[in-house]
Amino acid sequence: MILGLDRYDINEKALKKTNASLVVNLKFKYPDAELIDSSPKKRQQKLKKILKGYYHEIQTYFPNSKPLGQPDLFFGAEIQLKYRKLEKVQKLDFIEWIRITEIEGMQKKKEKKTPNYYTVVATLVIDLEGEKKKKLSHEMRMMLVKASSSKAAKKKVKKEIQAYEEPYLNGEGKRVHWRFKEIIDCYETTIGDAIKIKGQAGMELYSKIFKNEKAMARVTKEIQR
Repeated sequence: MILGLDRYDINEKALKKTNASLVVNLKFKYPDAELIDSSPKKRQQKLKKILKGYYHEIQTYFPNSKPLGQPDLFFGAEIQLKYRKLEKVQKLDFIEWIRITEIEGMQKKKEKKTPNYYTVVATLVIDLEGEKKKKLSHEMRMMLVKASSSKAAKKKVKKEIQAYEEPYLNGEGKRVHWRFKEIIDCYETTIGDAIKIKGQAGMELYSKIFKNEKAMARVTKEIQR
């Protein structure tokens, strides 16, 4: 698999035609199956030996290669070569992927700013007419939100929940009022691509109703640690 070409204004066909010089990073496959029947210490020794062997094989084809990883534990190599020689590298069965990091005479495209996505965990009180306060059900709701900051993400979720706080009558004729209580957590995700989110406040990922505040308290405490 060849990665990184999408960062340049050129396709594989044109690159093959020009046969430009490249700098690429190679990722070695992890030899899991070969290490099962041994102790952790012996596995570590074998692992280092196998990965070093992969690197030495790369060196036989590309003497100017540089190892990637720790001094005694290589996970890959950086090499310089002409584009057409990539086919030879691709045939090596211990290569997991190839990433192009430089193309001679070409500049990388300007990267578009990736939007930030946050997971916001909010709690709500389900106020049921005639029910004692300590017996009121509570909801924990987790939302995926696109926002410029953690503060903005929290504000979006709070505003959206409060917009739907209108009370209504249930099947028993009792007044029910879902009320925003608090934001108990908010963290930035590692989502790297733009995704479509329905609704202003985001996408609901998880929701759980607890029979009372005490039942929810243990989960809330774990999240806020």
